[in-house]
Amino acid sequence: MIIDTYFDIRNKLMPNRNAQPDYPLNDVDVDILVKFISTETLESQLNLRKIHPLKYDDEKIFCQNFMNLCNSYIQLDIEVHFLTPKSVHPARGLFEKWIENYLLLIKYSDISSQEFIKILKSLFSLIEHVNVDLVILDRIDSIIKSYALKVKDQPTNEVETFLIKYLSDPDHFEKLNTPMKNLTEFNAWPEKVLLSNTLNLGKIQKNINSKSNPDYTVFFISAFKNNKIPSKIANQIINYSLKLFPEMPINLFLDGYLLTSRQNFFHKLIHQIDKNRIPNTKTVIGGLENRQIDALLFFLTTDYRYHRSSLQPIIDVAPMFKFIYAPESFDYSHIDITDRRWQILIIGNLKKGQNRFTKYFKNKQLKKQVISLHQYFQSRNTDINGFTTMSFLESILSI
Repeated sequence: MIIDTYFDIRNKLMPNRNAQPDYPLNDVDVDILVKFISTETLESQLNLRKIHPLKYDDEKIFCQNFMNLCNSYIQLDIEVHFLTPKSVHPARGLFEKWIENYLLLIKYSDISSQEFIKILKSLFSLIEHVNVDLVILDRIDSIIKSYALKVKDQPTNEVETFLIKYLSDPDHFEKLNTPMKNLTEFNAWPEKVLLSNTLNLGKIQKNINSKSNPDYTVFFISAFKNNKIPSKIANQIINYSLKLFPEMPINLFLDGYLLTSRQNFFHKLIHQIDKNRIPNTKTVIGGLENRQIDALLFFLTTDYRYHRSSLQPIIDVAPMFKFIYAPESFDYSHIDITDRRWQILIIGNLKKGQNRFTKYFKNKQLKKQVISLHQYFQSRNTDINGFTTMSFLESILSI
């Protein structure tokens, strides 16, 4: 496949040199990739190995062809609905597949700001006129997030300003956020743009106060950076998060938001864990119940001050809660250092290499367990994550 030229295939005789240069894609190449290769195959090739940014013979023509495709789909949809409002054009599936493949190429391309904004405008026009499949919205979200991550350490640019301005319209945000809630937890990015003073914070605050969409509120929460968030909205965020993203409020607390809502979050989370107990006879991997337990463990490593007695209702849910309730009398032989939840307590919310529980883990028995596992993963040389985790744990317990 043409895309193979964009992978790091090393020359054995000259290992510091690529075996072949990146091949600029022309119109025919793009047409083949978009129309004659399945989305699954194209995506697997692009995700298979680290790929260089795709290049084109003529970037402007590549972008124009995509915009023409979006416009054609819009016209097709308008015509078919004008004749028979409830019908679906037989070519709809093809158009959506072509657009999806184009979006994959765009995601892995390094396109100039001016052309990228044109692409985004075409996409936004498309989703405003056509009820596209959710997978298209998901692809658009993926492109937006990838771009934001790519430029996160750079000064705010015109593409970011354009995107945040577009998303600041609650209707646009709701359309793009999709049922997958892809943008909800991505609130660090708009903060960077809002701090550049290029957008109307007052208007965003007004939208938050009037629309009361918790996803929109979390995404644009930095609009309240220097102002107190109304308690009604803060409580709405807490209640909403506990049902979907129990860990999200903790990140907001750590960023300085909703601090007066921590007590509310703490007690409601305990109530949810008690209410959603998993029977001993049942094994659940992942799931909201487990995420709530993990979130509470992480929250307890922060500087929030609480009464131990608050944990009484759930003390038997997990051994970690028994440890937190009475660390001095806990039987440390019950600690399994490979268990992710014990790791949360050891390394969660570290400040200068410690949190409120780290000191209790600095005993010979646990250090010996960590060192042994560190050596085990090092000797096997097959589990990078295990080796990295144990290496980090050993460094923390040695401080």
